[in-house]
Amino acid sequence: MAVGDGVNESTRITDPEVLNELILRLGRVEASRPESQEESVSVTDVAEALDQNPVEVTRALQEILRERARERVITALREIEEPLYRVERPGHSPTIEHQDPLMRIRIVQELTARAMPPVEVEKPHVSPQSASEKWVAAVITFVVLGAMVVLLLWAVFSGIASGIRTAS
Repeated sequence: MAVGDGVNESTRITDPEVLNELILRLGRVEASRPESQEESVSVTDVAEALDQNPVEVTRALQEILRERARERVITALREIEEPLYRVERPGHSPTIEHQDPLMRIRIVQELTARAMPPVEVEKPHVSPQSASEKWVAAVITFVVLGAMVVLLLWAVFSGIASGIRTAS
């Protein structure tokens, strides 16, 4: 359920600031800032007092509540992200906790973890090898390495043999 969805004509407005904003938004009366609001006022009462349609007053109240909720979320996100974008000015002495580079990395990681949900990376599916497949792979590796050793020995001995022939 989104913020402001439960608003109807019988909804009571208890916050004086919301009431002031509603009256200003409807534009009929200059709102005054009451020192305190003893009782809550219904949407119907506001509509009657301003000679407005209760549906219009309800829509305006829903919009105000949504905007306030959005502002609260934006403010909370700014407070979470603020340390990530903080610039240290010359002459500014940060607290001891922030002087340690490892501690700073840990703080940034904690803030990032709080601000962003972890991303699940799908691992590629690797089928387990059977014993016969492992044996075949070992035999092929052994044959290839053996052939390389034989070629290396042949190259070394043919070089030595050609050096002996030219020396004699």
